[in-house]
Amino acid sequence: MTMYETMNYEVENGVAIITLNRPQVLNAINRQMFAEWNRAFDVAAGDGGVRAILFAGAGRAFSAGHDMKEGAAERLVDPEDWRRVLKDTLDFGFKIWDCDKAVLAALHGYCLGQALQVALACDLIIAAKDATIGEPEVRQVTTSAFLMMPWIVGLQKSKELLLTGDTVSGLEAERMGLVNKAVEADQVLSETRKLAERIGKLPPAAVRLNKRAINKTYEIMGLRSAIGYNLEVLGLVHAIEAGTMAHSKFLEVQQSKGLKAALRVRDGDLSNG
Repeated sequence: MTMYETMNYEVENGVAIITLNRPQVLNAINRQMFAEWNRAFDVAAGDGGVRAILFAGAGRAFSAGHDMKEGAAERLVDPEDWRRVLKDTLDFGFKIWDCDKAVLAALHGYCLGQALQVALACDLIIAAKDATIGEPEVRQVTTSAFLMMPWIVGLQKSKELLLTGDTVSGLEAERMGLVNKAVEADQVLSETRKLAERIGKLPPAAVRLNKRAINKTYEIMGLRSAIGYNLEVLGLVHAIEAGTMAHSKFLEVQQSKGLKAALRVRDGDLSNG
C-alpha cells in the first residue's frame, strides 16, 4: 500500500476514500499535500476494484484552502511563475472532471478557496449544514484558478460570492445548488459513502458514458475554454497583486502578528452580515 504523510487512503466496498490529514492546520493545502492528493487520486482512478472516489477531511474541516503561510514564503512576482503554480489546480480539476469514475466530496467545517475549487470539480457534493463555504481569497485581488462556480450556480450567485468574498453555510449552498445535499455534520461522511456505494453498484460503463455525456454538454457551451482563459488572466492578476501596497501590508502583518491578524486587516468590515 502506498503511504502518505498528509493523506489517509482506504478502499471499502469499492469506494476509495481519500482523506486530507493535516488537521492541526485545518487541512490547509501545502505543496506536499497537493502532490499526495494528486498521487492518491491517480491510484484510485487506476484501480479496477475502485468504483467511486470520495474526498473527505480529517478533524474540524474539509480544508481551509491554500496554505497561506507557505504561499507567503514563495514571493512569486513573475506572471509565468504564477501561471505555472495556478495551472496545477486547473490540471487537477480537469483530472477529476475527466475521470471515468464518479468523484464525490464530503464537506464539513471550512471548505475555502483552493479546496472549494477542487470540490466543485467533483460530480457530487454533500456538505454539513453548518459548513463554511466560499472563496474569500478574492479579497486579495485573486479568484479561482478552476473557475467552476458560474457553471454550477449561475451568473448572479457567482457574482455575489466572487465579487464579495463572502461565505455561505452548507444549508445555503444546498439552496443555491452549490452542493447536492446538506445534512447534519455527523452524517456527512456516512451519507456521502452511501451515495458513492450506490453509484458503485451501477455498471462502470454506464457511469463513465453518462458522466462524459453530461460533461461534454457543458464543454460544448465553452466550459473548458473559459476556465483555460481564466488561467491566463490570473497569472497577470497575481503578479499585479504582488506589487500592491495592500499585499505588502498583508505580508507585513502576517510576518509580525500572524495569519489571523493579517486576515482581519484584509477583511476589515467586509465579513458577512
